[in-house]
Amino acid sequence: MSTPPSTDDRFVQPRNASPNAKLDPDRLRSPSTSTRVSFDRASRIHNATPDPSVESDDPEKVILESFYPRLFVLASPDTEELVRLKGIYGGLAGLLRPFGERIQGNVVTRDSSGLSKSLAPFGIHFLPFHRLESPSVDSGPQRTPSMSWTNDDLMQSTIDISTSRLQEQSSVMEGVLKNQLAMPSKKPETTVNPQQPLSLPYYTFYLRRLLGGRQLIPYEPYTHPVACLIAISSQSSAPLESLRDLYDSTRQGSRDLPAWLSNEFLRYYILVHDEDHDDINRSTALFDQMKRHFGLHCHMLRLRSTQCGPETQDSVELPQVSWLSATEEAADIDRRMLNSGIDEFKQYLFNSDAVSLRTFVREMVTQSIIPFMEGRINAWNEQVASRRRGISGRFMSLSKRFTFGSGRGSKGGSSTNSNTNYNATLGAYMPDSAEAIMHRLADYAVMLGDWKLASSTYEMLRSDFTDDKSWRHSAFANEMAAITTIKYAHTNASSLKPDIIDQMLDSATYSYLSRCQDPASAVRCLLFSAELYKSHGRIGIKEATKWSDRLLELSILSPLAQSLFTSRIALFFSISPTSGSLQFGSCTRKAALWNLLATELWLLQAQNPACAKESLSQAKSFYTLSNKNNSGTPPFTSMEGKWDQLHQELASMEYSSAAAAAAVEDVNDTQDELDEVREELHDPGETSRKGHQHRLSMAFQSAQGDARDMLQRLNDPSTQEDDGFT
Repeated sequence: MSTPPSTDDRFVQPRNASPNAKLDPDRLRSPSTSTRVSFDRASRIHNATPDPSVESDDPEKVILESFYPRLFVLASPDTEELVRLKGIYGGLAGLLRPFGERIQGNVVTRDSSGLSKSLAPFGIHFLPFHRLESPSVDSGPQRTPSMSWTNDDLMQSTIDISTSRLQEQSSVMEGVLKNQLAMPSKKPETTVNPQQPLSLPYYTFYLRRLLGGRQLIPYEPYTHPVACLIAISSQSSAPLESLRDLYDSTRQGSRDLPAWLSNEFLRYYILVHDEDHDDINRSTALFDQMKRHFGLHCHMLRLRSTQCGPETQDSVELPQVSWLSATEEAADIDRRMLNSGIDEFKQYLFNSDAVSLRTFVREMVTQSIIPFMEGRINAWNEQVASRRRGISGRFMSLSKRFTFGSGRGSKGGSSTNSNTNYNATLGAYMPDSAEAIMHRLADYAVMLGDWKLASSTYEMLRSDFTDDKSWRHSAFANEMAAITTIKYAHTNASSLKPDIIDQMLDSATYSYLSRCQDPASAVRCLLFSAELYKSHGRIGIKEATKWSDRLLELSILSPLAQSLFTSRIALFFSISPTSGSLQFGSCTRKAALWNLLATELWLLQAQNPACAKESLSQAKSFYTLSNKNNSGTPPFTSMEGKWDQLHQELASMEYSSAAAAAAVEDVNDTQDELDEVREELHDPGETSRKGHQHRLSMAFQSAQGDARDMLQRLNDPSTQEDDGFT
């Protein structure tokens, strides 16, 4: 069976722009309107940058959002056609995706102790069902259903995923920031608030793109489906048969699902009723039949199939999707570059459709998804985890560790011990094994915020995985054990033991880098830990800066990511709590030093004068606080040279950016004049057509010469020396 094309395959990949690319005077050789389009691309890419009013700028909230349950959408062809007629890209999954990112109102759940708690905010990630059919990225050979994924395949797939993830997010982020400089009127103003730096929206943007592209992997069960949405439309000629066929395809045979993927997920059935063309009475009768055949996990979604636009009455814009992979973001930027207006990419639907979609998502989550997950947690906890915590379970764990330990370690890392459930050929545990069930239990607990249960379960799993030498599972279990322990310490401060957490993070990082060759997961591990540590007072700040510095020392970050993380370390030091009138525990000098380092990176690597100026301003303010003379300069004379150099480089870059923006504005103004002349040439009331043609030619030649002079000045460093900027 052929694999449906992935979302990222449907677009042309974006051009790779060099960080040192210069404006090309050859673009000005034609008086056509393409000149304006080439310069307007910067503004369209600028609109793809994160909007703080729409997306959360709290990195900890972004991290928790990455653990939202995943729901895969499998729709019949007639349903996908109905959504296509509405003008919505991405099918039914693309229509539902923005409405699942934030559920309206509070979502209440019960933890393993029976206590109720509110999950606010809460959401789910909608994904197309074909994303389940292969654990690899789009690159690589296609496999038929008869071909199984071996351990070597999984290793190479993991390396490819990690490498492409780091390269993609770096390329996208650098492109967005570079084009931000071309829009001086839209650049955010420099502030002096250390907790809301200019780099924060880009940092959360980086987090979302790094975490948004996580593929289906056996050792990360929270990337597996919690539920599958099976949808048909009211236009189906055999609706019940279509539902049965779709249901069968989620279980066996017709689709190439990995053997290690558990099919113990909720099936939710939906009937999409066409309000414009179908009879509501017939759809209601069909919906009653669905409930009798498939139970109460059903919903009738009433939508209009008519396409609407911005001028259509009662139309609303489809919300923007925050959780995109780096490749999807790159494809979106490329689409914006290839067209002349940002409004062409906005999708609209009727307000009644938006209300129906929000109601449907909330009803499905509160009445089906949450109760299903709670039931699975209770069942797995009582039937599997409780036995593992008992005396017999501990005895079996000890017997695996000592009695049979010498039987492992054969060539290729495969296991020769029959006492383990680890399948070295597939590089995974089978879904019905105790380890796989407990792994899903721990991940479900994380999704519902039961940090105590998750922490204790991961603690058991990490020792089991280490005994089985399943290093990918062991690395992930150590990572999640550290994360859940840090989160649980918010309600139980005595559980925060940095020494034990350090062992978990060291083990996870070593396994990711040395045994799994997965640097992207190592970045995620240390990033999560630092951000979650940050809210634990002085001890937490100390640990957050330590692990962030460790991440920089590993040299696995892109230049732009280094700038972001250096600014982040400066922020950690700046918010370190103090005590007493003497401000004991203050880290202002450390914050100032890291801001200086961030300034240099923003200038030399990221080439972002706005963030560099803010970091330099922060350094000056912190040195003012730490010095008695309030001069705002470094306390050591040996640093004065570096201080002056950064000021000069910042002034030079600001000048170049302003000059480039002025050149673009002049060219666009001249283009407007040329357009006016063209209109006059087509006016029969005008006289001397030949004179107008001469005027057109002279105006364009003048603009061409001015633009060349300006661009030559920008590209020639010697011209800047005359102005005293170097």
